[in-house]
Amino acid sequence: GQGDAIVGFGQGGSSFAQIAAVVVDAPPRDFLVVAPQDWVRRRRTGISWQAAASAVSPVTYTVSIDDEPVKEGIRGLATVLGRNELDDGRHTLEMIAVDSFGQETTARAERVSVDRTRPRARLKRKRGRRLSVRVADATSGLRRSSVSISWGDRTRTKRRPRATHRYRRAGRYRVTIKARDRAGNRATIRKRVRIR
Repeated sequence: GQGDAIVGFGQGGSSFAQIAAVVVDAPPRDFLVVAPQDWVRRRRTGISWQAAASAVSPVTYTVSIDDEPVKEGIRGLATVLGRNELDDGRHTLEMIAVDSFGQETTARAERVSVDRTRPRARLKRKRGRRLSVRVADATSGLRRSSVSISWGDRTRTKRRPRATHRYRRAGRYRVTIKARDRAGNRATIRKRVRIR
């Protein structure tokens, strides 16, 4: 079934007999990896995989992210990747099964998308009692429908990540910005501004 075998044979007569054997070890069999399909925002990301069958020698596994090995010598069928192994962004995940002879089988690559960072906002005062706000998310992208800017003077702007507001009078205002990205990270940003 798996291409692994032990072949033995004997030769010679009763006065002189010789037995020879050879081990034929095929690389580990193909296997599947189970990785998150949606954006991940947890601090640690779990992945698992099927066993890569090998009849003769034990198999260990290596996790590779974007062609760089991040964990090696794994004996189980699951592991957890933290920030050091998997940072924010879209990544290519590969699992490599290695037998004791160093023969390798690589599973089909999976795409893993991670975003642990909340949306951010930048405020900028302009002439004429105006204030501009820009809300952005660098990784998974902003959900425009989630954006809400309360200007602190009983006015509000919704669904616009870039907005400029003109105040009727000078003074101090508390601006509140709410937003969510496509990974589900929520941000509530409160800033006090002085308008002249």
